[in-house]
Amino acid sequence: MKTTIVAAYDPISRTIADGGEILVYFTKPERGFRKSREYHPVILGGKAFRRLLRDHGGPIPERTNIVISSTLQEWSPNLPLPLKKNRNPHWFATKYNAAPLGVVIRPTIEEALKYAGTVSEEAIIAGGTSRYEETMARANRLEITEVHDTPVEGKKKFPEINPIEWRKKYMERQNGYSFVTYIRVASLLDKLD
Repeated sequence: MKTTIVAAYDPISRTIADGGEILVYFTKPERGFRKSREYHPVILGGKAFRRLLRDHGGPIPERTNIVISSTLQEWSPNLPLPLKKNRNPHWFATKYNAAPLGVVIRPTIEEALKYAGTVSEEAIIAGGTSRYEETMARANRLEITEVHDTPVEGKKKFPEINPIEWRKKYMERQNGYSFVTYIRVASLLDKLD
């Protein structure tokens, strides 16, 4: 299975979050979740998923959202239906500790990737820090957005990109961002065999 990590960070400090807030979230399919990645499952950690619900009102659309959590439960019919005033997915997840309908919950990255393999030949890892650290060694591709506008120093860092293991395949600069694609060198060598 192919695994792609999608992240945005400060290129100097590699900070991906400042005070619990992610640095950038694109509402259009500019990077990371482009049309070419549509229908591939997205794997997130529990905290990253709750931030997504809180800040953007729901799971990532057009994709199977798989959340790694030992506490969050999948939606089930025996949970009460949200009232009209409380239909916000973040409120529901907080109140009932349950993900919105259709979101898959798995306790480990291995189980999440196994489930993702039943949906598609590629999985997208979309955070947070622990998920990046767990999957960096098995990823084939990195889709990185470098945020240049304001230098940020925070506790949540993206793992180091080792130039011996990764080759920069593509880079585009626009409006204070650099969009960079890295391919694992071993993946390139595998194609030569």
